Amino acid sequence: MKTTLLKSKWPFLAALCGGFVLSVAVCFGAHPAYLHARGDMWLALQYLQETPQTAPAQKEHLRYARDETQRAIDEVDKAIIIDGKPMNVRPPVDAHLDQQGRVHRAAELLRQARTDISGAESDPNAGQWRRAAYQHIDQALNSCKAAARAVGSDIQY
Repeated sequence: MKTTLLKSKWPFLAALCGGFVLSVAVCFGAHPAYLHARGDMWLALQYLQETPQTAPAQKEHLRYARDETQRAIDEVDKAIIIDGKPMNVRPPVDAHLDQQGRVHRAAELLRQARTDISGAESDPNAGQWRRAAYQHIDQALNSCKAAARAVGSDIQY
């Protein structure tokens, strides 16, 4: 009797487990790296804000880096929306970094975001936004490097 009962419930249990796995996949989406990249870029954006320590020679470079980072976020948001993921990723900012540390940390986060979005892509339409995001991230990185150089520092990448 137990064997028959278990055999008759097997299709139900298999369907239940399959539904659970599908719901988890839909919840987290096929590209969780997009969310990580967005979080890194959002955090980089916070580090690129001007502070009282910001040298006048850095201000224009930082503004341009912020603009390009925001454009890259906008491109990644398109893919996140298509995947149906939430976009409210807000990692904490280290308030103890000086201006140079903030610029270096922003560049590090932007490089990581670029790596995050470089994974395999299942949606052929995503190539357009990804190329645009790469360009904006690269421009933001170049501006970070220029901001660092403006005060006698350098960023290696």
